[in-house]
Amino acid sequence: MHTENTTATADALNDTSRHDAVASDHRAAGNPYEAAFEALEVMADAEEIPVAVIGGAAAIHHGSPRPTAAIDVAVAAPDLARLLRECPRYGFRVERADPAGACELTYQNVLVKVWQQGLFADDLDAAEALPHPEELGVTRGLGFATLPAWVRLKLARGLGLVALLAELVSFWSREF
Repeated sequence: MHTENTTATADALNDTSRHDAVASDHRAAGNPYEAAFEALEVMADAEEIPVAVIGGAAAIHHGSPRPTAAIDVAVAAPDLARLLRECPRYGFRVERADPAGACELTYQNVLVKVWQQGLFADDLDAAEALPHPEELGVTRGLGFATLPAWVRLKLARGLGLVALLAELVSFWSREF
């Protein structure tokens, strides 16, 4: 169960001093990010779909002070259609369903971007392809991409070494 980790990340996502990009109605009713994480966790467990949190939410989980207005998740290619079909039963609304694998859901006005394994490349094994959740460190349920997997993902997506190093320094400079 990822409740402690998802609650801490949800709290960080809802920190209004760091996340001005999040609309004010998202802040008004408690912590909608925590609710979205809980719903993602329940769905991932019940449907037995590994779901890896990537992007800004994973960066925040690993200690980054950077803002984000959405929860980005990666799912295996064979699981995308089932996730999209079943997500309304867990309170999600499908805003955009793209068979190529870039989909958007909302949960209580929180944007959840769903990215399919293999996206960004013609070949699932290509370096720039979005990895399977297992390669990101998530074998079942909801989990966060490991820091090494997150770094590889950022490099493969072209973040650039200088920008990545700057982000990593911001992670760890808060610790010292």
